[in-house]
Amino acid sequence: MDRFLYQLFDLEGRLPGWLRSPYRGAVFIFGLILGWYGKLFLLAVLASLVILAGLAEGLRLLSLFLGIALLAGAAAGIVSGVVEPLGRTGRLGEWFRWALTIFAYLAAISLLLPPVPFGLPDPIFFWVAGTISALGGLAMVFTDDRSKSRLPPHQFRLVRNLASLRVAPGRIWQVAADRLAQYEVRRQALESELATRPEAREELIQLLRVMRTDIGHVRNGLERFVRLVGANPVSLEEADRWLDRIDEWLETADR
Repeated sequence: MDRFLYQLFDLEGRLPGWLRSPYRGAVFIFGLILGWYGKLFLLAVLASLVILAGLAEGLRLLSLFLGIALLAGAAAGIVSGVVEPLGRTGRLGEWFRWALTIFAYLAAISLLLPPVPFGLPDPIFFWVAGTISALGGLAMVFTDDRSKSRLPPHQFRLVRNLASLRVAPGRIWQVAADRLAQYEVRRQALESELATRPEAREELIQLLRVMRTDIGHVRNGLERFVRLVGANPVSLEEADRWLDRIDEWLETADR
């Protein structure tokens, strides 16, 4: 499930620039269910709704809340995108940007929900939402690790995207596996021609060397990811097995 969510987040990079901020705001809600603690949170919400309203009604309410969160997030994302230049003017501008974004999110939720106490058009909403937005903006600013005394921006982005990086080796290896499948078709064809075409042996050796160089580069890239995220992906072990296999084929072909 997490891999699907990461793919959903990655989709932002393929969208037009004007659509990225609302999309980022809309899918923000899915970040709450990442990891095992996120799954527990989702199960707790779903169980509470089912206990209070029954299975069918609980699922309907969950879908309704999700739709409201998506729409409110998109609205907040638009506001965040419009005032994004403020975030580059310093901490005060960053705080103002976050405060406006949170206020827009709360206002959108209030407008989409049925009338509730302290919601729009009740004037007290502005006091409640304003206080939450101001404090929330301060929390976002002072928990931001991008200050010069800590991580530089490019390293900060890497750390923030650490979860996404953990699934990257699998994607890299999938592309390499597709190329290996094409190599394999050619290798088997050349092996079948060894008895009838003398030059097939040299072509086979060249192909195996290309395969080894290609997979060697992929393996080095996977190793860098391992050092970065502190994981040992299955794809790295698979690359090692392929390199051993290619070495055996090369030894046999050179005889």
